Amino acid sequence: MSNAAINQFMIGLPGAGKTTFLAALWHVLFSGKIEGSLLFSHLEGDDTYLNKIQDTWIDTKQLERTQIGMEQSVSITLKHPTLEVTTNVLIPDLSGESFEQQWTDRIADKYYYENIQKSQGGLLLIHPDVRKESLISEAAPLIETISTGGDIDDTDRDDPVQWDAAKSPTQVQLVDLLQFVQTLLGQRGVRLAVVISAWDLVQKDSQNHPPEKWVENSLPLLHQYLTTNSNTFEHKYYGISAQGGDINSDLESLQQIIEPSERIEVVTDGLKSSHDITLPLRWTMGWE
Repeated sequence: MSNAAINQFMIGLPGAGKTTFLAALWHVLFSGKIEGSLLFSHLEGDDTYLNKIQDTWIDTKQLERTQIGMEQSVSITLKHPTLEVTTNVLIPDLSGESFEQQWTDRIADKYYYENIQKSQGGLLLIHPDVRKESLISEAAPLIETISTGGDIDDTDRDDPVQWDAAKSPTQVQLVDLLQFVQTLLGQRGVRLAVVISAWDLVQKDSQNHPPEKWVENSLPLLHQYLTTNSNTFEHKYYGISAQGGDINSDLESLQQIIEPSERIEVVTDGLKSSHDITLPLRWTMGWE
């Protein structure tokens, strides 16, 4: 077997679903229940953290969000299900707050910095409950009033809110994080899997959009950035429900699924559905 080390970075703001993704991934690697999925070869380091989040995930309990100071770096050697190749995948489970801190305080963890420079692929996780910006169209009535010299009724207006970088729109923060990655990469490119987590929430939308269309509609700035910078970020969109549903509202139906791997749903363009949560990694590593 050849053993080529391929580092992967993983980006996600607070609540993006990174820990849930890792928990489900760890289970699938061992279960052998998903035909064609990547398989576990060996692990570098302690598996206590991975086993803990896996057990919580299997029991359909709420996973704790990774906080600053609790981060774990997971180095897993994976093997292809049919080809005689293995790959060492280093995935740092950084807290969402640490990514948010990159945006608000303009600082980044040294380990993350070094991993980006070695990475050949990565995952960008996005929770569908995004913070959106105000639209110019919403200000049109006010603009018209001012331009015609009319009086502005400010009786119902709130006091001015002081600028808070942490409350910036989700897509603005994500584009900035990717620009940071782009700077570190220099002239070379990587494969980026754009993962919309908690995809079951999106599926409740009657429009039933595929992942890329959802990003285009909900996060147009991010979509335009990725399209424009496709030489740096060769990208593919995935919708993933790693838990299979909402623990609060769907708990009973989730617990009725005997094999936990079958709770997972992975959707790519064309709305093809699979239980194989390793698909994004197979793609970023060039194995698909």
